[in-house]
Amino acid sequence: MIAAYLVFLSIYSGFASKHGVKVFIYFTYWNLYLCSLTFIMKAYHAWQFYQKYRDNKEKRPTDLSTGMKFQWVLYNITCSGGIIVAILYWLVLYHPGKTTSFLGINTHGVLASIILIDIFITALPVRLLHAWMSSVYAALFSIFCFFYWQAGGKNTKDKPYIYSVIDFSNNWEMALICIFSLIFFMGPLLHTFLFCLHLLRRTIYNRMSCLHREKTLLHEQGLSENTEMQQTSDKETLNMNSV
Repeated sequence: MIAAYLVFLSIYSGFASKHGVKVFIYFTYWNLYLCSLTFIMKAYHAWQFYQKYRDNKEKRPTDLSTGMKFQWVLYNITCSGGIIVAILYWLVLYHPGKTTSFLGINTHGVLASIILIDIFITALPVRLLHAWMSSVYAALFSIFCFFYWQAGGKNTKDKPYIYSVIDFSNNWEMALICIFSLIFFMGPLLHTFLFCLHLLRRTIYNRMSCLHREKTLLHEQGLSENTEMQQTSDKETLNMNSV
């Protein structure tokens, strides 16, 4: 369902966005399209796994396939990227009183919510050592911003930058501060935040599993005691009848 919705949103952005073909220069849409690809791969791999192992006739693999590894990389970068997009938009780019479109709300709000919810409902792990992937993702976009500016590229408002906070022409110091903050601070920090959510999910799951096992054990012990009491009662009744 999530994959289908994100595919719809990606297609819808091509028609509803006022940016035209320049949607591809914005980090928001980089993340939307990569996130759509991530959830498509998750849906495919889940369906494939269910079809192959639902009867438990085949031994489940212990190693990840190339496709699963690629999905994991995409998951790491798009989760952090989605949160970065939401934070930067609402704290830096959004102006109070400004009307936000359906597409804007979804790309800058709903997508981040989906990512946070998905962390809690899937078993895909988040590894702290994978924080470098978020930094590489941010660095790639920063490099793209620089070369786009060098090539004379402009945004949809005919300005010589993609985002006003990364304006190499008029304020290159601020642009560098934003880029280095994105690469070396926000990317790793948000990945660490997602890692903490992953640990919280595991803690909740382990706690619930322990409670379930304890409940099952107590139930089995109760059944065993009842069975023993019934057998003892039957023996006593049999002895009395023999007398």
